[in-house]
Amino acid sequence: LALPVINVDVPSLIVGADSRTLPHDYSQLTPYLDGWTGLAEADTAEGWISTVHVLDAELRVIEEVTQATELAVSPDAGRLAWAWYDGTRWVVVDRAADGSREERQIPMPPGPQEETLRAIGFLPDDGIVLARTDPSTGRQTVLVLSPDGRTTALPGFIRAGATDAAGGLVSGQTSFSGDGSCWKVVDTTIGGEGTTVWDTCDYSLLAFSPDGEHVVGLTDYLTPDGSPTLAVLDAATGEPVVDFELVGSRTAVVGINPEMIWEDVETLVTTVATGGKQYVVRLGLDGSVERIDIDSPDLQPGAIALKLAAATS
Repeated sequence: LALPVINVDVPSLIVGADSRTLPHDYSQLTPYLDGWTGLAEADTAEGWISTVHVLDAELRVIEEVTQATELAVSPDAGRLAWAWYDGTRWVVVDRAADGSREERQIPMPPGPQEETLRAIGFLPDDGIVLARTDPSTGRQTVLVLSPDGRTTALPGFIRAGATDAAGGLVSGQTSFSGDGSCWKVVDTTIGGEGTTVWDTCDYSLLAFSPDGEHVVGLTDYLTPDGSPTLAVLDAATGEPVVDFELVGSRTAVVGINPEMIWEDVETLVTTVATGGKQYVVRLGLDGSVERIDIDSPDLQPGAIALKLAAATS
């Protein structure tokens, strides 16, 4: 397995046959310089606090940024971004994973910390897609942050989905009915606020392929247990290319985790829960399914024991 996996139950990093103990609980890790950058989660008296840690090759913390939100990682893992609150405003950090260019820090206008800002992904022109959450409604405003620091809102979204770093597409949720949702794909290269390419009320649209040709569609109503189905769709039209369905006993919890990573343009990797266990699987555009050889931990309903290290949702 080329992609790193985090064991949440026993905080450890699994890369192939190598398992190493982590110094903290991490929900994300991605290669950075000769070590890693990760998002550490801690339950404190003030509530849950997320901190970005930079780890060296020996998994020692050598830098930390508190009051941070989730990492966005480019499809080739060459670029990463996150946002952190400096006491007055949210600041977006943009780094090259190999350190080949100077870090960018882009301050947003002053505002309350409760209006959480999160990096979603990247666009072809070095833009970054952000999601700002309204604490009173839970709805998100989707923004494009340009290299010069300007932000442009993409109208019509209530929740960000995924970004296409190759072609400039962005997916997101547009409505929620109580037992389902509708989503759309916009092209950010057309018009200042983007142009809708297609929409659907059949899928939740997550994870564009590295070449921007495909996007993953999960069930339109996601629960903590995940999705019982997964479709790979043509990103330009929304037409299904291949469908996968998770089959289990009628009394068991089964679900495909919405956190996933495209390994290449033909293959994606995710985790599935079935029969009280969690497994890492590789899915191909040719319809192939391969279970990856890694210990499968016991799993309680709605829980997650294994996380793909650089996956976003």
